[in-house]
Amino acid sequence: MDIELILQKFAVFSGLTGEELQACLPYCRDAMEQLTAKRRSALPAAEPLGSAAAALAYYRWCLAQMSGSSLPHVGAAALVNKDTLAAAKAFIKEVGYPVIVKPDNGCGAEATYKLRNLKELKAFYAEPHAVPYIMEEFINGTIVSFDGVADSHCVPLFYTSNVFPTPLIDIVNSLGDLSYWTQKTVPEELRDVGFRTIKAFGAKSRFFHCEFFRLNEDKEGLGQKGDYVALEVNMRPAGGYTPDLINYANSVDCYQIWADMVCYDELRHEKLDLPHHYCVYAGRRDCHTYKHSHEEILARYGRQMKMCDRVPDVLSLDMGNQMYVATLDTATERDAFVRYVQEQASAQAAKD
Repeated sequence: MDIELILQKFAVFSGLTGEELQACLPYCRDAMEQLTAKRRSALPAAEPLGSAAAALAYYRWCLAQMSGSSLPHVGAAALVNKDTLAAAKAFIKEVGYPVIVKPDNGCGAEATYKLRNLKELKAFYAEPHAVPYIMEEFINGTIVSFDGVADSHCVPLFYTSNVFPTPLIDIVNSLGDLSYWTQKTVPEELRDVGFRTIKAFGAKSRFFHCEFFRLNEDKEGLGQKGDYVALEVNMRPAGGYTPDLINYANSVDCYQIWADMVCYDELRHEKLDLPHHYCVYAGRRDCHTYKHSHEEILARYGRQMKMCDRVPDVLSLDMGNQMYVATLDTATERDAFVRYVQEQASAQAAKD
């Protein structure tokens, strides 16, 4: 397909015209070249491929608007199948170990692995896989989210943030315990990149749930330690119990905020200056023995406890089997709550 036709499709997505549109020609050209190189013979010809190239170009342009750079780094990835061990080695030579492999169409961290060396790579290829996998470069960062409700002008009426200190892939593969929390306040740097993200993606009149890496170390092509790097954008509320955590942390009803947005495009029934807290989720698994009993947890944190329940089986792989949600006022109290809930009994105590 002619590159100018792809640029026209890009214009529909972006709303750009004139010189601003022409400046995005490299995005369209690079996207088309990449998709053409990866094209499968079974794909129909030019029209669908051109539309896909325009969509990919627009996505990368949005990343650029989020990051404030002209040409954003896009994490390297490659399609994995049983015939591509040599290609995987070449990919790893480019990005280095570890790498992440995950199903092309998956959910959460299920059937997702971190490969740290050649032995683990060969072991992965030795196993049969019924679905295609994607291999990605590893980013050493802490996942943080930017959540809220935007008005019809792509401006957040309400926003907050969650922190996920341990990668979900590590929790699932080690049967570890999940903990995460809604922040008491949103860091100014995250607020800035969050607002730019909502604007860039044209997220108007809707919930949003955006995820970023906060880099734990300098990463060439991405940024310096502490920088926020785009991970994913979801035009929906956060999943699981997170909307409840958001409500308790901010003393609001986020669904009432959404209803106000739908009816009035402004806040009318919720106040945003009420007390703020850390709202913390701490999960436990039935397969572990813990130092503190369920009754001891409730005795110590009963006043702060907002939710305490069994986790549905469909969520238990990620979130554990038993959950506790509490509001705390300081980071020290927050971390102490997680330790108290999740500290495991000694090996001898577990046997007794």
